[in-house]
Amino acid sequence: MFFGIGYSDDKVDEFSKNYKFKKEKYDSKVIAQDLDDGKIIGWYQDRFEHGPRALGARSILVKPTEIKTHKLLNERLKRYEIMPFAPIVMDEYFDEIFYPSKSKYSAEFMTVCYSTRESWIKKIPAVIQKSDKSARPQIVVKNKNEKFWGILNEYNKISGIPVLLNTSFNSHNEPIIDNPIHAFEKLKEGIIDKLVIEDYVYYVK
Repeated sequence: MFFGIGYSDDKVDEFSKNYKFKKEKYDSKVIAQDLDDGKIIGWYQDRFEHGPRALGARSILVKPTEIKTHKLLNERLKRYEIMPFAPIVMDEYFDEIFYPSKSKYSAEFMTVCYSTRESWIKKIPAVIQKSDKSARPQIVVKNKNEKFWGILNEYNKISGIPVLLNTSFNSHNEPIIDNPIHAFEKLKEGIIDKLVIEDYVYYVK
């Protein structure tokens, strides 16, 4: 799925010099804590994904535990209230959270809806459909996307929730972002609170 254009750390750093952002080395523990604290994280890694879903190359990540996340994200992204947000889930916990009634391989591409187990509906309300309590999850497998799996793992250590909200890195009526400049502009506009690009994190001083 990841056949788009990618940019090196050096090239990203070159683009970043047009802005006055703080820059730090990426630390999954720090970002996991930011997520638990309610921050909205832009996630930009490697080549962008081809297809209908954001799968961890150009994503926005938020904790899934509060329904008010819907309102906050919709306000920042200028999206309608009815637009759903999807969960990403560690492969190891998928059967515990959702009923595995369909192809789990297809779920690696966020293309199939599943019913949510009753015990998890109130734990992750921001990624569950209100009408039928279903969700359209993306299963994240460690040996296929280790860095994406890693942030889930660190968030799980803090919260006991092996799930994050994942939505595409774009505002409403805009295409998914392509190059680092697009990502930096979203940070500048306040759409996201922090931006993880490759091995570094950028944020407003």
